[in-house]
Amino acid sequence: MNNQNPVNLNQPPSLTEVWCALQALQAADRLGGARLLLATAVGSWAEGCWEPGQDVDVRAVYVLPTRSYLSLGSFMDEIEIVEPQRGWDLDLVAFEVEKAVRLILKGHVPTLGWLCSTEQPPSLWCDPEAQVLRHVARCRAEQIESGRSDPEPILPQELHRSLDRLVIGARMGEVGR
Repeated sequence: MNNQNPVNLNQPPSLTEVWCALQALQAADRLGGARLLLATAVGSWAEGCWEPGQDVDVRAVYVLPTRSYLSLGSFMDEIEIVEPQRGWDLDLVAFEVEKAVRLILKGHVPTLGWLCSTEQPPSLWCDPEAQVLRHVARCRAEQIESGRSDPEPILPQELHRSLDRLVIGARMGEVGR
């Protein structure tokens, strides 16, 4: 007799299954030592219209171990992984925290879209200090919608300081532990 719970391949994966798949990638060091600061589901699964055979799209922001930033070599600023699961694929695209900030300030529409998403579930995970990314993305999206797409966005000084603290703190191992 099989003691495992049967998997219904016609049902979308649960929030717990998606979260566990992300954790398994991190635990198996498939992310190159990266720690997720924020992970958000996007696409059909997040919108509640997932169908069998579709993947579950996740966008994320991560930080690498401090030693990666202190070495002479370059470090990866983007991770793309498609990981087969039981009955579905996890499609992860993640940006290193500084690259995410640059994309937000530049007004990169896809990045603003998933950070500002109000779909359920909006976040699979968000370190409390990484909430500033969502706040800045919303400010930037509002500026663009109002016709102000300045190359140097006008953000309150406190938001700039919060972004600096996030990037520096994450790289020094003080955020996302």
